[in-house]
Amino acid sequence: MSCRQAVRKEDLASSSSIMASGIPRYVRVNTLKMTKVKAIERFIANGFQYIPSDLVYNAGTVDITKLREKIFTSDIHIENLLVLPPKSDLHDNEMYLNGEVVLQDKASCIPAFTLNPPPQSCIIDACAAPGNKTSHLASIIGNVGKIYAFDISPNRIKTMRELLDKAGVNVMEYEDVEYILLDPSCSGSGIVDRGDINAESKKLCNANKNRLQSLADFQLKALKQALSFPSVKKVVYSTCSMNVEENEEVVEAALKVFGNKYKLIPVLEDWPYRGMSGYAHWKFMFRSSPKTSTTGFFVALFSRITDRQTKLNTFFKRKASFHRSLLENYDSNTKRKRKKIKRFLRFKRKNISSDKEA
Repeated sequence: MSCRQAVRKEDLASSSSIMASGIPRYVRVNTLKMTKVKAIERFIANGFQYIPSDLVYNAGTVDITKLREKIFTSDIHIENLLVLPPKSDLHDNEMYLNGEVVLQDKASCIPAFTLNPPPQSCIIDACAAPGNKTSHLASIIGNVGKIYAFDISPNRIKTMRELLDKAGVNVMEYEDVEYILLDPSCSGSGIVDRGDINAESKKLCNANKNRLQSLADFQLKALKQALSFPSVKKVVYSTCSMNVEENEEVVEAALKVFGNKYKLIPVLEDWPYRGMSGYAHWKFMFRSSPKTSTTGFFVALFSRITDRQTKLNTFFKRKASFHRSLLENYDSNTKRKRKKIKRFLRFKRKNISSDKEA
């Protein structure tokens, strides 16, 4: 399938469009080169004023009116993410030019933050160019581990290499992987005020449902491939689309195939917006929009069900079935045995519930 007309959020996220949208300027500190404390000190030295997050955030989202010119704060969800006024242009800032900070929308930071691989991990960033999420993953693991970054476009690979070199990221060659971040090309319908390219993408999708279905087919194929890696522990699937065809429907279709091997883990449980209701696993999914002071985004986290979890669940299901049959056959004179079985069933439900949360 040709992806030439598909939209990538980083390709469209120009400085002028962000400043015009009213969405804050989010700045991720590249901890491979600088600490968050040092970055805050440098911004203050450049004439900015830092204020506590609780003075800016209201019900989990940014109150733009509190971010006056030269006022900035820390994000309450994403570690090492700073929040500046919408009209902050940092392209000439020394920290940006040196790769010490990355201009990256908050929603775009959610996938790597959600995957959260530990040091020494083996990771794939599929559809990785231009590399902001790859550099975020490298920061999370402290450059201790292996990251394999893939993209279909040679030109985008060249751009990604330049960005990753600037950020001080080590990207390795392929071997067995444990963590995958999949952020495939999409319709870009969640991008806010990104100009003619995004408008054309939306027009094409609205006029041609076949194209939208082709994108969804590609996304599902890529997700199935990611879930097929034998050693993978977690897979994050994300898009900058607001279409259910590219989001909830892709995730649900993948779970129909891999539901016995993977479960969904809630993404940012205190986030005010979930997936679209009407889908079986909507409460586990993440959606953002300008209502949350970010671009439109979708994220789902797949976690492999361990052999211990599978065996434990099977054991309790069999025991529960056996005891239910006994319970149905006991007469009214066996109250003591009934109580014993009920206690076991309550213990079983509590154990499985705890296992799901683990």
